[in-house]
Parts: sequence; structure tokens; C-alpha cells
Amino acid sequence: MFLGPTALGTETRPTDDTADKFEVPEGFEVTLAANDEIAHDIFSMTLDDLGRPVVSGPGYIKTLIDKDRDGRFESGVVWAALPKQGAQGLWREGNELYWVGDGGLWKSVDANGDLMGDGQPMRVLNLPTGGEHDAHAIRRGPDGYWYLTAGNFAKGIAALANDQAAPVQKPRAGTIWRISPDFKTRGVWCHGLRNIYDFDFLPNGLIATYDSDDERDMTLPWYRPTRVMLLTPGSDAGWVGDAWKDPDHRVTMPKVLANLGRGSPTGVAVYRHRAFPAKYAGAILALDWTFGRILAVYPEQYSPKADESEQREWRLGAETFLQAQGSAGFAPTDICIEPDGSLLVCVGGRGTRGAVYRVKYVGQDAMASPTLFAADPSSASPSQEAAPAPTPLSKEYVDALTQIVYAPCPLESWSTVQWRRQLKVLGPGTLASVAIDGLSSPDGQHRLEPAARVGAIQRLVQENVVLATTSIEPLLQSSIPEVQAESWRAIEYGRVAGKPQDLQRWKSLCFTDLPALDSSVDRWNILLKDAVARARTECAGMLRWPVPNLQPQDSSAESPYSLLRQLALWASSRDANAKTSLASIGGALLYGNPPPKVDGKTLDWLASEIAANRIGKTSQELLEIMASIQAALGDTRHLALAQQNTANPTIFDGYVARYVDQLPVKVRDSWSRWLMFIAKESKSRNAIEVSDEAVRTLAMIRPTSPEVIDFGLAMIDEKSHPTQDISVLCALAQCEAKRTAQHSQQTAKALLSIPEKVRLRALTTDNHWIPRISQLVTKLMAVDAGLALAIVRDHSYGKSEHMLFTDSLPSNLQAESQKRFREQLVNLPAKQWSPSVLKYASKQALDREFLNAIRESAKEPAMRSSCVDILARTPTQDDYAIFCEALSSNDRSAWKGAWEGLARLPLLEPKKEILAYMILLARTNGTVTEFNWASFQDRNRKAIAALKMSPPTQNTIAAWREWAKNLYTAQELEPVQSMAASSSQWLEIVRQASQKKGDSARGRLLFAQTKCSQCHGGGSSLGPDLAGISKRFSRDDLFRAIYEPSRDISDRYRALKVLKDTGEIYVGLAVHQSADGLTLQLADGTLERIQEDEIEKKSYASESIMPAGLLDSLNADQIADLYSFLQGL
Repeated sequence: MFLGPTALGTETRPTDDTADKFEVPEGFEVTLAANDEIAHDIFSMTLDDLGRPVVSGPGYIKTLIDKDRDGRFESGVVWAALPKQGAQGLWREGNELYWVGDGGLWKSVDANGDLMGDGQPMRVLNLPTGGEHDAHAIRRGPDGYWYLTAGNFAKGIAALANDQAAPVQKPRAGTIWRISPDFKTRGVWCHGLRNIYDFDFLPNGLIATYDSDDERDMTLPWYRPTRVMLLTPGSDAGWVGDAWKDPDHRVTMPKVLANLGRGSPTGVAVYRHRAFPAKYAGAILALDWTFGRILAVYPEQYSPKADESEQREWRLGAETFLQAQGSAGFAPTDICIEPDGSLLVCVGGRGTRGAVYRVKYVGQDAMASPTLFAADPSSASPSQEAAPAPTPLSKEYVDALTQIVYAPCPLESWSTVQWRRQLKVLGPGTLASVAIDGLSSPDGQHRLEPAARVGAIQRLVQENVVLATTSIEPLLQSSIPEVQAESWRAIEYGRVAGKPQDLQRWKSLCFTDLPALDSSVDRWNILLKDAVARARTECAGMLRWPVPNLQPQDSSAESPYSLLRQLALWASSRDANAKTSLASIGGALLYGNPPPKVDGKTLDWLASEIAANRIGKTSQELLEIMASIQAALGDTRHLALAQQNTANPTIFDGYVARYVDQLPVKVRDSWSRWLMFIAKESKSRNAIEVSDEAVRTLAMIRPTSPEVIDFGLAMIDEKSHPTQDISVLCALAQCEAKRTAQHSQQTAKALLSIPEKVRLRALTTDNHWIPRISQLVTKLMAVDAGLALAIVRDHSYGKSEHMLFTDSLPSNLQAESQKRFREQLVNLPAKQWSPSVLKYASKQALDREFLNAIRESAKEPAMRSSCVDILARTPTQDDYAIFCEALSSNDRSAWKGAWEGLARLPLLEPKKEILAYMILLARTNGTVTEFNWASFQDRNRKAIAALKMSPPTQNTIAAWREWAKNLYTAQELEPVQSMAASSSQWLEIVRQASQKKGDSARGRLLFAQTKCSQCHGGGSSLGPDLAGISKRFSRDDLFRAIYEPSRDISDRYRALKVLKDTGEIYVGLAVHQSADGLTLQLADGTLERIQEDEIEKKSYASESIMPAGLLDSLNADQIADLYSFLQGL
């Protein structure tokens, strides 16, 4: 539904209270440009032709208005009361608006200029939307085509593809699409991403993006952090499935510019303006929603010598450009560059506060304005092309032309309108003259700057101008790298009117020796190198021209692969007549269709070339060889489902090959000896990535020699990293050789040392950790008959961190295992107990010593419910007070066990039970669902009768307090008051807390006592990691989410409710599902396995697994303490 003229929003002036909320580089200032009243919970943003922001959140798209041009948006005009779930992508162009949402890409027109959509929008494409990993950003590219992103769960999006010439024909996981201007031709440009929300183009045409991680995999061998990367046609970013992601060193991986750890990538922009200092020219600005920050990645010059000599070199620079401070909350979702060069950043997501901030440079070091002509006749690079005699120009003409070729942010709508207006006056022929260096300054003495010629070619391509053959030929021989590179792209994009004989000539020219080249004018090309070779190779690949064999060592990039090598392999995969070489084999296997059986021919060729010492001399070649071996054996990447979860993922997904059984054992063992040699030799020279890949390839070979076991166990020691230990053990699990008792003991020690190493190194694990390690242990036990006993009998066994191994133990060892855990527990302080360990250790009949230890542990709030549940099985009078105290506590999880235990005991102390009843009534108003409240009421009546008293006439809290005032002290009755805080009462407590200075140490204790730590953090995470929580959420938004945990539930943390045929109900996160059943992670961190034939019904719960009312009993001082602790995360 579209809104009429009344859609103009209420005017409200944002208050500028941002001075102390952001940390930015010197010379920058941040101001609030629009507040939540104007635009709530903003998902995405674009700028219209006048540079005004167009924003979207749930149920609206609106243009923000700054009437008095003071930099503050006072109102918003609603374009549409759509999409229902908010637009994940927006693009405004002329009088048209495109958005991604509500099941498609939509187009809406505003013909009369009132900033409101006319009539109903038109669905341009059907798209999967609404989920966090569905379709996202849409924008124009430098070739005039549309580019669209989609996440790794955008199920069904592959059906859009109809371009037989597209770089990727079988897309996997997240994708970027290239779509013709009329939307009729659609193909995948690159794939293998996880979930990129946004992207932009570098000046040289490369796509820059910021991809997300999967934090559930942290510390496992395939965990990949959030990464800023550059994408080329055919790029495979390595997302294979839930249990394998390619490492950065794999030859097919895009150029990773920065590994940035945990985070939630959202908006991306390339700074192609001149209002910032020069170091930010072309900088990639990436938004991190989790930690409330903007990251900047850019090429920078530095002095390689300590004396800061004039000798300068280029390297990759990175910084946190903006970091949120204070308690306002800054969850950035999108970023745009305004016409004056300032940044606009919007915030929102998950129902949080919306706002738009402006980041402006007010210092003195902004970039200088570019000139069309060189400052003096000798400063411009001499042209090698046979350029026509230059035509002198007037100053007015020069000024207009300068605005076109140096247009800031030339792909943005507001910029395109400006330079096209100038071009309409001058005509495209002028740009062609600039491109061929056919113009000179008004005095006739100065030639064009190389950058001006580059800009001219880019504008011609963007305008879809077709160049004549006579114009392009000289450019293909230019000594200016960018001029030549952009000319090859013009051919690639079909912007040259070439005849068949011309195409043949260019095809021959494509891989002739490069002429002597001048220095690049683009700093990204200086850093990345190979600009012309990359453009030639990309052109050849897109047009399916033959590609010569480029050796890996020809790469001039830092490490270990350049973009050139990736492009060469991809391009060679499109050359049906490529000669046999490492490049052609790699191209066919890594980018082409998967082999239907083991590729013995390739393996034989590789073996002969290695034996002759013709390949395998460098780390790059070794990595490429091993990638080819893996593909020849049939690695599992081609089994990955297109845009959905892996079916039954296991820890071995990256360590197995489908066709290895087709290889004779002798051949497998021969390859295993070579791989062990490579792993050892590479590790000795610190080429860790080569060693790791050798171990993984060894696993795929599935060796049979006992020497492999000795080799693997020797690689694991006190200094080895636990992630690498896991990889080695995965390889050993694939080895079919018989184990000795010593092997079993060594393997047991290696396994038991992993969680200890994780703890000592302060590494983070998440909820994939337990099921994946369990899979590893189970497989190792299957090939090593003595391993289970060796684990249980190891002197160190029984620590809480060893719970990892318990589910894999055979039933005949469970009793002994549980005893070992009990022995460890009784020697630990109660503060160090954990609910999951206690639950496991208490599965047998318990002796008095252990029961007394449980009673002591019940005094700890974090252990209360677990202890109460166990004591309630066979309660004694020693447990009576514990049950009464548990019923009086605010720990809902303890109420059921406490009541069951109390019900099994006689009425020992009526006063205690009555007080517990009154407190529980006050906490819940009698709406208890954890146990039978009527039975408790009946017992309470008996307790009153035992005191020879009558109950109050009304069952209200006030009546009970009045009734009990002569029976209890004032202090005892203090908890008997309404504790179920309303939303307004809760927010008032939060407001009061904001005026107080909290104590982080006390807050840490509260975090544990209220059981927050049980779900947030560690390998059994049932809730999101709270790192950075106070930066992305305002104080009010954060505590509102605690008060209403079911208001907005992330797909990842939506609980599964399972009804068993016994009538039992289990609610938890599904960590594993298969045809045989599923495994749930329950609220206390324990795993519950449920067989498929036991399941009566299962469905996703609408309520959060996080219970409401967790903090209802806290006062303002305690809230301040807890918030102080959260601020430090």
C-alpha cells in the first residue's frame, strides 16, 4: 500500500549529543543528522539524484528532508509503506527506486517528483528475501549492469541464472549476480561467499566486500573470520558448507585484504571523493554491526627503513576509522558518501533505535583538486600511442571536462546526474579525444594527465558508448597501465565495434609481451600489481579466448597468490583447448565441472612432474598441486547444497574424498609418503599453510601405513596449536592402520590436551565445538579399539572440559567415567562446578560424601537448579531448607525440582513453606507453569492449618502481607511484594541505573548469578556472544531486549520444541539433525539425544529460549553494575 500526501513525516530536530560517543581520527567530526523519530530501525540507505538519503526499515521507505540545509534532517517523506520486513537493498536512479524485499526486487516510479511512489510497484525479479542470509544489496556497476548480492541461504535463487557466458555456472553459497540493464540476462559473477550485505567497486573495477564469519566454528580448523576481500569474475570465496570453508591460502580464494576477527559485516563503500585526507583515497569503508565501528582498508606508503628516508614503498593499511563510545548504541547498517564528501551512516537492525550520523572532515589536509593537464609539459607521462595533434581548449571547456573525468563517486546516482549533465553539452566525442590524448591545454603547451584519460575511458564504458577500432588500437599499446587495462575492459564489456578480424588480432595481442609501462596512477593497482595482465586475462576469460600457462612463481603479489593467478586459472577453465599444464589442470579441476570418478590421469601427470622436479618447487606450486589432488580425488565441495545448510555436516567434510577407494592402496601410500615429507619440510621452514594443507590432503588419501600414525602423533606436542592438533587428528581418524597400546595412550593424551590448550590460550569456542569434537572422538574410537579405555584411565581425565568426550564413550565405560568426574568434583570448590558435569556425574546412585558436596554446591546461585534436581530424586530432611530457599529464589529453573523434592518430604517447618509460597505468589501472581500450582496451594493450606491459623480472606499479595505481619519480621516479609515489573517500571529502573556509576566486578558476579554466563559465552553458547553488545545497542534497547527476549529472535537462536512419545517436552537449540534423530542443546548446556522414532512432534518455538523476567528482582544499583560489566565485553 502506498501513502498519499499525508505521508510527510512530523518535523523533529535531532539533538546533537554525539560529541563524546565516537572515537574518530583527528580532523573528523561526527554529528547526528536524523534521529529515531524520523526513521526507526533502519536497514538500508541510498542517495537520490540530489544527494538526499532514502532509508528503509520494517514497513517503510522514506526520503529524509533537510529544509533549512543546516545538515539536520527534520522530516521524512514516505515513498511507500513497504516492504513489510524492511528493504535489505535500495537504489535510487532518476525518478525510479529499486528495493529488495517482500519476495523480490521491486521497481517504483515517482513521475511527479513528490518523493512518493506512483501506483503499485512492479516486481522485477522474484528473490528469496526476509531472512538474514537472503538477497541483499542492489547497485549499478561500472559497465552499466546491475549487481546484486545474495547470502548463502537464498534458497532457489540459482533459478534466476540464464546467462550461458556467466563466469560461474554452478553457484554455491553466497553469490554476486551480474544482471543486464533490462534484467533479462542474469548470471553469477562470483560465489562461495557466506553472507555479504553490501559491496562497492574500486576505481579499477574490482569488487570490494566484507564477508561474515560463522562464529559457531571458532577454533575449529575451518573457522574463517570476517574478511575484507576483492572479487574478480569466477571468484570462489571458499564457503563449501557448514563444516568446511577454504583457507585464505587456497589458490581459488579471492584476495583477502584484512582478517578482522568476529563481527557482523553490513554496509560497504569505497571512498572515491576528495574531501578526506589523501590516505583515504579509494579506501574501503566497512561497517561492523556487532562492535559498532567503521573499518578502513587502503594502500599506504611507508618507509621501509627506520630513519624514515625518502625511499617509500606501498603496503596495505587498515584502521578502525570510527568506534562507538558511551551508551547511546551504534549498530551501523549502511553507508553512503554525500556530494560534499561526507559520510552518512545509518543504524538499526533487530528492532533497535534508528538514526543517521554524518562523518565530516573539518581538518586542513583534504585532497587537492585534480587537474586535467599536467602542471608542466614534462610531468605528464609521454604517450606511446600515435595520438592526433592535440586540440587546444577554452578554460570553460576544461572545467566542464574536469568535472566529468574526475567525477567523485562516479557510479552514484547524484554524481552520475552531474557529470552526465556536463557530458550532454560536450558530447561523448570529447571523451574519446581525451582517451586517445588528443587534447591539450588552452595554451597548447600541456598534455593530459594520465588519470584524466583513464576517467574518460571509464565514463565512455559507463555510458555504453561503442568505440571505433581506430580509437581502441592505440590504447591497447599505451604505456599507462590503467589506460591499457580500461581499454581491455571496454573490449570485454562489448564497447568496441570490432570486426571478426579485429577480434582475432586482439586475441593474439592479449598475451603478447607487455610493453614498457609507466607507473600506475591508481594506488590500488600499485599495491596489487599486474593491472594490465589482470585486465587482459579477465577479458580473455570472459570472451573464452585461449590463455597461456602462467607459472605460479610469476605472481608478483605478496602472498601466496595474486589476483592474476586466480584469473588465469579461471580463464583457462573456460578454454576447451588448453594444453596440459599445472594451470590448465588446476583450472579444469578447481573451476570446472567435478570429475565423475577419480581423475587418475591427472594424478599420474602430477606424480611424474613432481618426480622430474618440474613442479613443486615453491609454496605456491605445492598448494596448487595439493588443491588439484583433492579435486582429482573428488573432494566434497561439489556435494554442497546450492544455497542451504549442509545435510548432516561432520568434522570430516573437509578431510574426505569421494573416489579414494578407486585408488590402489600402493598408490595411496605412495602419495601419503610424499605428503608427510612435504608437511615436515614445510613446517621446518615455517610454511605452516603448506604443512596444514599437506595434512588435510593426507586425510583424503586415507592412508594405511602405521608410519602415518607415528608421523601425526609426533606433530602434536605442548607447543602445537589446538586447531592444528584437531586437523592432524582428523587425518589420523582417516588412517586405517592398526594401533598399538602406545598409540592409543598418545592419542588419548592428544585429545585431552585440546580443551586445556584452548583454555590456557584463552581461545573462544561456540556451539559447533562440542558436536564436531564428539564426531572426531567417535571416529577415532572406531579405528582405535583401545582409545576409549585409554581416555578414561588417563590420570588427568574427569575435568569439566573433558565432558567433550563422554557421549562418545561406550556404555560399558560410562560408569567408570562418571566416577572419575565425581572424584574431580568433590575436590573442587563449589564455585568451579558446572551444571552439565554434575548432571553427568550423578547418573548413578550417589554416596553420602558426594550428596553433601552437592548440598554445599546448592548455595551457589549458578548451581542451585542442577543441585536441587538431583537432591529431589531421593530427598532427605537435610534437603528441606534447600528446597524452601529454591522456591523463594528468582531462579525459575529451580522451582520444579524444589517442589518435587519438597512434596516428597513431610511438612517439617510450616512457617518456611508459607513464606516460600508468599514469595512465589508475589513473583508470579500465581501464574506458575513449572509445576502444579494447585498442589502447592493445597500444601500451603495444610501448613497454615498446622499453625492452627486460617488463611487470608483474599488471595492478594497485600492481603497475605497483612495476614503475615505478626508471624514474620519486616525483613522476612520484604520479598513479599509484587516483583513482576511492568515495561514502564522496568524502563524507569534502567533510567535510574543510567544515573549511577556501576561496578564491573559486582556486575561480573551478577552475570554469573543470574545465569547469563550459562548461555552467553563458551562452547555451549545458547545465546549470542555479547562482545561489543553495549556498542551496537543503546542502554534502553539492550535492557528492553532482556525484558522482552522474544520480541526479536535471530534465526540462529530460534529454539526447537520437541514432544516425545513419553509426553516429555524438550526445548533447545538443534545442534545436529539427521534421519535417525536429533541432538538438542538444552538451557543448562547439556546435550539431549532424541531418536526419530521417539519424536511425537517438533516445531520451532515462538518464544525465546531465554526466559523472561531474569532480572526482575534487580534494583537500579545492580542494573548499573551489570551494565558496567557488559560495557567491558
